[in-house]
Amino acid sequence: MDADVIVIGAGAAGIAAARKLMEAGKRVMVLEARDRLGGRVWTVEFSDVALDLGAAWVHGYERNPLSERARAAGVTLKPSDTVLLGADLALFAQDGRRWTKAEREALEEQFDKVMEALEDLAKTRAAQGLPDISIQQGFDELLKTNKLSEMEKYALRYKFNSAVEHEYSGAVEDMSLFHWDEDLTPQQLGEADALPEGGWWPILAPAARGLEVRLRHSVSRVEYGGHLVKVTCTIPSGVAVFTAPQVIITLPAGVLKANSVEFVPPLPDAKRAALQNIGVGVLNRLALKFPRKFWPDTDWLGYVSERKGFWAEWLDLSQHTGQPILIAFNAAEYGRAVEQLSDAEQVAQALKVLRVMFGAEVPEPEHYVITRWASDPFAYGSYTYLRPGGSGADRDVLAAPMDNKLFFAGEATSREYLSTVHGAWLSGERAAGEILEVKRKT
Repeated sequence: MDADVIVIGAGAAGIAAARKLMEAGKRVMVLEARDRLGGRVWTVEFSDVALDLGAAWVHGYERNPLSERARAAGVTLKPSDTVLLGADLALFAQDGRRWTKAEREALEEQFDKVMEALEDLAKTRAAQGLPDISIQQGFDELLKTNKLSEMEKYALRYKFNSAVEHEYSGAVEDMSLFHWDEDLTPQQLGEADALPEGGWWPILAPAARGLEVRLRHSVSRVEYGGHLVKVTCTIPSGVAVFTAPQVIITLPAGVLKANSVEFVPPLPDAKRAALQNIGVGVLNRLALKFPRKFWPDTDWLGYVSERKGFWAEWLDLSQHTGQPILIAFNAAEYGRAVEQLSDAEQVAQALKVLRVMFGAEVPEPEHYVITRWASDPFAYGSYTYLRPGGSGADRDVLAAPMDNKLFFAGEATSREYLSTVHGAWLSGERAAGEILEVKRKT
């Protein structure tokens, strides 16, 4: 036996679980496939600025359970609203014309009416015992009785992408109309968001200190039929095998859905069905450092294209870092499509859009960095959403322990705080607590 508990994955959930178990006196080993800690929390140095390439915002930061850890680590949380929460936005049409404030407000009003109608449609379908459908299918239903111009349609497609797909990472064509917005962060923690100065990793780093973590240990097989759970890893020198009475699985849902890890015996049908109902979305980013700032003072830039999601959202980091840095976000369908482009092609596309908005004088960037989360074999996506037919109950099923041997954590298992770092962290503490409760009872 190599440990009392093996934790698979050194992201927020894995670190939280391992820390709680270690503080309770357990001998814990953490196995991590990457050559770094953090998982989908990934802070890098970019042109003398700490830049988050994965999780970025601390949502509901005034009451977020990790805000105290940020303060203890000396990390300042700087208020920064997302587009969904009414942040300052400069919106541009496909021909480069900047939308007026009146046009933006009219779009917001129209979108609010559409979302209210979709909510009513969901309630009506549920009351009539009709099956769940996708958000897009619901919108198509509304279009049967509401005539819109082509301009209105693609403006609304922009809003669906910005307000729904960028927040939840999935395509509206594959998101549950009944349960897409079950996240309770705004109601329970508040709507105020913040960017951590220095990035997310410094908030988690203190909790990782002193843990026994084995990097570049990619788990390929978990056998839990015997007295001890046997975990097989691929390592640079070959294969390593470890055993423990209990194992916490914090693998991303994308990895579980890809069957990258073999479970012996296979995971039960209920868990596999839950994974089918949980979708894994994409939110990719391209960060560009320019020699000078050429855009207006604003939190966000928006681009309304005929193609949904085409370089639609840009975050102005200059007000947070003092550096002329823009981050372009691509989510859902286009977030996946953009991964097929080379670095040079992505940068060229982004510059073409910026030059439509600001003219031919937009300079070449000095530096750039690109993410490809859907292609990442240790994630296969950014975070999770619920597919049509899915519900929060699927997250509960995925989270449920098995035979007091396998325990599950990660943002995909968090029903209240889905798709967030705090959701992942709390799920890790929950899984550790389940193990400690088993030990107490025995």
